[in-house]
Amino acid sequence: MKLERLLFSIAAMMLLLPLAAQEKEQSDMRFGKHLTLGGEIGTMGIGLEVATPLHPNIRLRAGIVALPFALREHYVQGVDLVSMKGNSYDYMAAQNTEILQALSEAGLPLTSSGMPETVDMEEKLRRIEGKLLLDFYPEANGCFYVSLGVYVGGSHQRKVQGDVEPMYARAVEMANVYLPADDQLEYFMYDEQHAYYTYKVGVPSSGKISYSRRILPVKPYVGIGFGRMLPKRKLGCHFDLGVLYRGRWKVDSDTPFAEYVDYPYKWTSIYCVAALRLTGQLF
Repeated sequence: MKLERLLFSIAAMMLLLPLAAQEKEQSDMRFGKHLTLGGEIGTMGIGLEVATPLHPNIRLRAGIVALPFALREHYVQGVDLVSMKGNSYDYMAAQNTEILQALSEAGLPLTSSGMPETVDMEEKLRRIEGKLLLDFYPEANGCFYVSLGVYVGGSHQRKVQGDVEPMYARAVEMANVYLPADDQLEYFMYDEQHAYYTYKVGVPSSGKISYSRRILPVKPYVGIGFGRMLPKRKLGCHFDLGVLYRGRWKVDSDTPFAEYVDYPYKWTSIYCVAALRLTGQLF
């Protein structure tokens, strides 16, 4: 009888020990109890992040991602010179003797012949974002998780600059002195390949076109990922895939009339995020 009790006690201990260990392990899954450090590379650039469990099924992540250098793109932008009501430079000048006299005295073009049809442009992209994400694991010891959170960064990430021949820019500026505020001359930039206007912009006498494309500073994120909350051997690998909502691009410039006329890429408000991350458990 004593032997049976002893065997029963040993069997009970063998069954309860794993449960006790699991309970202890799950009780350790709380804020600050464990910390991992990760380095990532992906469509947002390169970055660093720290993560800590809040619950056996929930992890908190915070970090920063950035493009390590500014990306520059040079291109030629088609341009039409039109008034705000759709009239040409030639028509506006011919209808106003004051404009003709002022242009003639300044030795500036009286007609649009010889006016630039294209403008050399340079676009620069520089991006730095902070992020705060929550990962939900349907299974506490699983590898699959769903992420929700935000990316926070500057809203002026793309800066665009161009140059119009100063002589033509001065002619437009001088003509606008004699034109009503609701019918000023302006440059309509257009896409030559797809034949649509992209934006309109006023040009000062210096001929410098300068504006930035503005998006939301706080960008919601949703995605999925694969990788353990805590790596088994202190080192682990994660893969994230999701979408970032950054809002529709808007023009922000000190130049008069700078705004989009028609921007057909509606999906530019959605940015795809993919990242590969290596993590190490600090404690």
